[in-house]
Amino acid sequence: MYARDTGLPMKGVCFFAVPARGTFNLQELCSSSTGLGLVRVQVSVPGSYNLFARAPGYSGYGSQWVGPSGGTGTQQSARQITVSVPGETKTAPTIFIDRSGSIRGKLPAPDPALPPGQRGTVGIAALEPEYRLPPMSSPIYYDGSFNINWLGPYEWPLLFRIPGHADQWSGGGGNRLRADLIQATVPSGSPIDFTVKRGVSAIVNFPDPPAGSDNRVVLRNVATGESMGVGSLGSGSKVRIRVVLGQQVKIQCLCGGTTSWHGGTDFDSATPVVITGGGPTEVTFLPPQ
Repeated sequence: MYARDTGLPMKGVCFFAVPARGTFNLQELCSSSTGLGLVRVQVSVPGSYNLFARAPGYSGYGSQWVGPSGGTGTQQSARQITVSVPGETKTAPTIFIDRSGSIRGKLPAPDPALPPGQRGTVGIAALEPEYRLPPMSSPIYYDGSFNINWLGPYEWPLLFRIPGHADQWSGGGGNRLRADLIQATVPSGSPIDFTVKRGVSAIVNFPDPPAGSDNRVVLRNVATGESMGVGSLGSGSKVRIRVVLGQQVKIQCLCGGTTSWHGGTDFDSATPVVITGGGPTEVTFLPPQ
């Protein structure tokens, strides 16, 4: 891979192989490019993959999905590379890393106001609760302003995470693949006004509560499998999580050192739940018999 403006090989670009149209997060181990601009990315199983390239921090270059002929901001338009059998090697296209663009935005003051010391974040990947560190994101300051300056100059979906509000993609939905796309500009453009929805409550009841106190419940979007709401069950029997209205989710319990699913044994077989209005959506968690 090369810097597009200089033509020189780029070192230290971090690469993720993401299952095509699959769940995307930035906490998996990545492979970094060498001083010659070369990288080898291992995949665990055969299948079709998209590549995401994260440029080194403060390098002035932007992250990208690797597209057919250049960078792109959406996984849907990324180049697809298929590994058919274990051990097969495929060659990716030559990758050119663009200088970073900027998305400056402004949100109204949250209602209700955030507790002292808390603020939100805006990024491009959902929080994966099984990882210790949050995904790469930019802070939303107390006046509602933010500035993302580490993305390539393309159109991107943005994920807003604000305490007391539902996690939501630009446009107010829970599906990254259907989010409104926001252009990262070069040079920096004027701030864009955004609004966020507070969302509605989903209440998950556990008739047979798990033991221990480190128990978390995750609401995952049906289309992407990405986390769109996380709550701490602790040692109680119910948890309330804010989530975007109209979304379909599957419920995962990270409880007692194990993973269980509402109505199934894994994400694919779990029972989908529609988040409705007119009051909290209340669900009794039913692991498979």
